Amino acid sequence: MIRGASARTVTYSLEEMREDLRQFADALGLDRFVLGGHSMGGTVATLFAERYPDRLAGLILVDSPPPDGTAPSILVPARTAICLTTGRWCQRSWRS
Repeated sequence: MIRGASARTVTYSLEEMREDLRQFADALGLDRFVLGGHSMGGTVATLFAERYPDRLAGLILVDSPPPDGTAPSILVPARTAICLTTGRWCQRSWRS
């Protein structure tokens, strides 16, 4: 069930958000698409990419922590974008 107009749930994990995203993409008829996420939305996008890699033509993450939270914050630049296209990761970072 897509959240928003639904009743409030007792739990709402990142994995549940990932499944909401899948249901949303299914409802829109998106078989393969480019997914972008910022901050926590990027964490959900990462979980989606891990579970459903064949559904994505590309992945764009901006200032997003990894799902397991292991990246030390000192290594994360002020602005970071990570793109997954054709199965290869590339990273671009910049300071504003």
